[in-house]
Amino acid sequence: ARASFSAPPPDAIASARVALLYRQAPPTLPLAALVAGICVWVLWDAADRTALLAWFAGTSLVVALRFLVVRWYRAADRPASEAALWEARFVAGAAVMGGAWAILALAIGAGSHAHQLFVGLLIGGLAVASMGIFAASRRAFLWYAVPMLVALGADFVVDGGEINAAMAMLVAVFLAALWRVSSHLHQTVIQNIERGIENERLLAEQRGLFDAATAGILFLRDLRIVDCNREVERIVGYSRAELIGHSVRMFFPDQAAWDAKVEESYRAVLEGRLYRSEMQLRHKDGTHMWCDVSGQAVVPGKPELGAVVVCTDI
Repeated sequence: ARASFSAPPPDAIASARVALLYRQAPPTLPLAALVAGICVWVLWDAADRTALLAWFAGTSLVVALRFLVVRWYRAADRPASEAALWEARFVAGAAVMGGAWAILALAIGAGSHAHQLFVGLLIGGLAVASMGIFAASRRAFLWYAVPMLVALGADFVVDGGEINAAMAMLVAVFLAALWRVSSHLHQTVIQNIERGIENERLLAEQRGLFDAATAGILFLRDLRIVDCNREVERIVGYSRAELIGHSVRMFFPDQAAWDAKVEESYRAVLEGRLYRSEMQLRHKDGTHMWCDVSGQAVVPGKPELGAVVVCTDI
């Protein structure tokens, strides 16, 4: 029977959304400063240089403050109860940054048609990129993209003329399309987060059952231990950390016993059969004990993909 899907708690989803926002933000901040520098270089002869430098200084300050907020968030594990507060801080930073680009469109972007085209393409590109960066928060996208696009449309309206009026209408259509697409992206992010949380819960339950088993269970690949449960630790005396990655040769008292059992068991596993035998294994303290051991390939006939071994102390 298929297990029913239970929706994760809203706090857990909000916490995961905010964590995603702050995880995606750091690489974009240096790029924002770089783009602002390129704008200064392109518009140096087309705008008031004092205003341009003041805009660049203010934009750089915003980038630096956003970077500090990201570092602050990532400095410690944040409880789910603080998710709304941290999202509000992120949205505030996005809004200020969107306002900075809006100022560029309104005050500094005015100039030749080539410079206006540069600013228009820049703002359009930033808005499109923000859909993915801010997909975890619709508010962040709204407060970042809308100010700059509204400012760009307003700049076209102020300049007047049929072409500029048509451009303003296109900006409005572009904004509506971006909002629709961003809503779908946001929904996809939420669904992925829900599945991830549910998968983590199921894995935790499976791990609990795995460790609660009264028989020792090992997963092997190339005769090396990939994973094991607590009963294996009890039987052989080694901790899981000491066992992972090591060959099961460590359990055998001598090379002859090892060679014989490997050949016997490998033949059975290769043929897709269940192998079972009573064998003497070595404990960490050097003593020996008899165990009932059975194993088979995870995929019958393909031992290279791994095997599962069940061991019982008899």
